[in-house]
Amino acid sequence: MRGLQTSFELFLPKGFVDDDGYVHRDVTMRLATARDELEPLRDPRVRDAEDPFLTLVVLGRVLARIGPFEDITADDVCSLFAADLAYLQDCYSAVNFGTTAEIAEIVADADARRAEAIAEAEAEAADLAAEADAADIGGADAADADSDDENGAGQGDGLDDTIDADLLAAALQARFGDDLERADADGSGETEAGEAFDLDAGDADADADADDEDEDEVAPVVTVPSRRRHIEEVGVRSA
Repeated sequence: MRGLQTSFELFLPKGFVDDDGYVHRDVTMRLATARDELEPLRDPRVRDAEDPFLTLVVLGRVLARIGPFEDITADDVCSLFAADLAYLQDCYSAVNFGTTAEIAEIVADADARRAEAIAEAEAEAADLAAEADAADIGGADAADADSDDENGAGQGDGLDDTIDADLLAAALQARFGDDLERADADGSGETEAGEAFDLDAGDADADADADDEDEDEVAPVVTVPSRRRHIEEVGVRSA
């Protein structure tokens, strides 16, 4: 023989909000006894059997749990939303005075509400996780872009230090144009510009070698003919 079910797991439409702002929707309601309906009439806050506050006191007695909270009182029931209060009144009538089918319908409705709430919570958690992943990916892409910009800026600085061939050709042409033309005319391949460059290179190498007493050889002087030929190809045409 199947035993009598005396407690029922229900699920509030809105939920009980605790002092910390957390919402609790799972409740446990037990069957009411005669004492549960008679003793509230002695409560000084209840004027008579028609007083609406009587319902709150009775529910405070038959609710065994709201979320993690036990020892529920009428004041706790007063804190519920109106939709939750109406739901608990319907459940109280069904489990205490309804048929087996009505009780099964109440329990099935609570299970469906609970499953729907769990599905919504899981979907919301998945959306938040996806947003967090997207934010992480966006941050990583931004960091990579910043790194690329820094690397590009560093490469640009290095390129700026390189003498542009066109600018060099124009400068040499402006300063040593006559020498270049004479070198082209006689085919000697040597100009005063070349001598100037050889002298500057030699002075720079000599200064570097003076700092190192162990170095006896002077670095070879950079010759100009190859640079002059490059000027012939690039700079002289523009002149």
